Amino acid sequence: MMNMQELLTREERNRLSERLLPGERILWQGKSCCGWRMMAAREWKGMLFAVFFAAAWGWGLYIIASASVWTEETLFTLAVMGMCCLSGFIVFGFLAINAGRTGASLYALTNMRLLTLEPSTDGKGVLFRQWNGGEIRKIRLISYRNGTGDLVFRYLFPPNGKPEPLGWLSLPEAEAVCEQITCVFPGVSVSRFP
Repeated sequence: MMNMQELLTREERNRLSERLLPGERILWQGKSCCGWRMMAAREWKGMLFAVFFAAAWGWGLYIIASASVWTEETLFTLAVMGMCCLSGFIVFGFLAINAGRTGASLYALTNMRLLTLEPSTDGKGVLFRQWNGGEIRKIRLISYRNGTGDLVFRYLFPPNGKPEPLGWLSLPEAEAVCEQITCVFPGVSVSRFP
């Protein structure tokens, strides 16, 4: 198994160590692959709309540009459609840049609990979550083709919308990490999903 501790910077290791209780020690620590997947999951509607908006205006731009006679109205419409097409791509670009700036979540397995430090949804703060060993009864291990996986400890059910998984998401070598958790907390059952 790859040593995930080497991937953490000193600052990231310190941020996790600051959360330890007296007598608690870190057995494993790591971080999510990147913030892209989580950001795309939250902002997919906006990204899809921006691409559709830009493509629709771009198609209209193509149709008008292929006109045999160019009048002042045609040129004006061409300019407006070009600006709308460009604005759609700019919105998509801002969403993509924001997704790239979303930092990775930090995870730590200790002898007493599981810790998570992740960027808040507004990107200005940090969310701290912890799961005591006795709280976790079942882990859903979801594996992906790219070698990452999600360890879902529970779901958050918002009033409107689909359930949001809570746990360690976009984790490299999730299966090996899950085995370490079950060794530390033997009462935890694991259900695997491909």
